Amino acid sequence: MNYQTLPKIELHCHLDGSVRLSTALELALHKKLLPVDTCLEAIKEKLVVAEHCPDLPTYLQKFELPLQMMQDEETLQRIAYELLADAHAEHVKYLEIRFAPILHTRQGLSMQAVIASVLQGMADAKKDFGISSHLILCQLRHHAVDSTAALLRAGEAFLGKGVVAVDLAGAEPLGFAPVYTPFFKQAKAMGYRITIHAGETGHSQNVIDAIELLGAERIGHAVAIQHDTHAINLVRE
Repeated sequence: MNYQTLPKIELHCHLDGSVRLSTALELALHKKLLPVDTCLEAIKEKLVVAEHCPDLPTYLQKFELPLQMMQDEETLQRIAYELLADAHAEHVKYLEIRFAPILHTRQGLSMQAVIASVLQGMADAKKDFGISSHLILCQLRHHAVDSTAALLRAGEAFLGKGVVAVDLAGAEPLGFAPVYTPFFKQAKAMGYRITIHAGETGHSQNVIDAIELLGAERIGHAVAIQHDTHAINLVRE
């Protein structure tokens, strides 16, 4: 069996973690983010996580350089397009891309413009390659809790037009879920589906809370439930 040629779906793909190395090098040099003598191998070290990564915050540091590049509409559109082109080459038939729009507003773009740019890249890839995709909007736990409302408003106009869900991601403290309960109730009422990063580190209770308090229909990672029978059964259900 040749895995490469099998038709596949991918449901957990981060936009800012999927930049081609060649594109990253081109953009970093063009935007003067790195020295002019930077080579492909050097930028790979900045973007690719080591085999033995000590913790989640260290892992998340690898997203910073791509985020510095992804602050204009053309770049956002291009990276979304290239992500899907590469997925098509691996025989992925359907893919869900997730990202945090607010991280791409550092140079003045609105969250609506950010979302629209990514959706345009996805639409262009659909036209050129036939690959289907949808977009998941992420709120980040290290941002102000009440900024979740702004994210939901920014994405509302795109529901049914490419945006399908809202997510909660980033470093994961124990007991993060309760303060987000009203926002995710609002999200569900607006028509968003709910997926939550939980149990990515050592807290199975976070997975239980994500389901019971936030209405998660899908959990990102959840490896922390491996020794928690209650959490396993809840996820299975």
